[in-house]
Amino acid sequence: MLLIIFALFGFTRPASSQDVNALLRAVRAKIEQVRDYTADARLVIDVSFMKVPPSDVKVYFLRPDQFKIIKQGGISILPKGGLNISLNALLQDGNYAAIDAGTIKGQRVVKLVPLKEGGDVVLTTLYIDEAPLLVRKAVTTTRNNGTFELDLDYGHYAGYALPDKAVFIFNTSGYKLPKGLSLDYDPHGNTNAPPPPSDAKGQITLSYARYTINKGIPAGIFQ
Repeated sequence: MLLIIFALFGFTRPASSQDVNALLRAVRAKIEQVRDYTADARLVIDVSFMKVPPSDVKVYFLRPDQFKIIKQGGISILPKGGLNISLNALLQDGNYAAIDAGTIKGQRVVKLVPLKEGGDVVLTTLYIDEAPLLVRKAVTTTRNNGTFELDLDYGHYAGYALPDKAVFIFNTSGYKLPKGLSLDYDPHGNTNAPPPPSDAKGQITLSYARYTINKGIPAGIFQ
């Protein structure tokens, strides 16, 4: 499969662009400045079968891939295999083969093919702004959980590669709420609603107000 993907995309790249592996190492070095963070954010969920009002949340991250969103009241919301796909974990040396797919609208396109067979992730495509070393978009195709898209906007914390806004788009077909969550979030108790169409999309937006970076994470947050 790896050879087929390499053949499809080839190794063409602009002569002026830096080597794709050197670019990924530089992006990873920037991301790895952050060992952990706690952030205040506004969470907006746009999913047809979830009646969830916008809410203020706390977001916790611990390198390489521990990630959790907690709403007031202690309820955690995450689609399976979704936002917790960490760029930090994706970019670890030895985890992938990198394919240079050229440049689109000024952004370097790099495809990451996992080297270890049997995992859920099949292919990740990164859209990288080369000058500031920022990943603007990541599209990940999985074996069992569809395709996820993560769009990232940067501002005040661009120096740490932390977004001011993250928009996560995913397929809603087959997605199931964690046990008991519908009782907390669906005020109409509409348990007989028809399932979403197979091509339906859901969207989760996190707008970050402030980060506390590299100050440690409270014990037990990820348990």
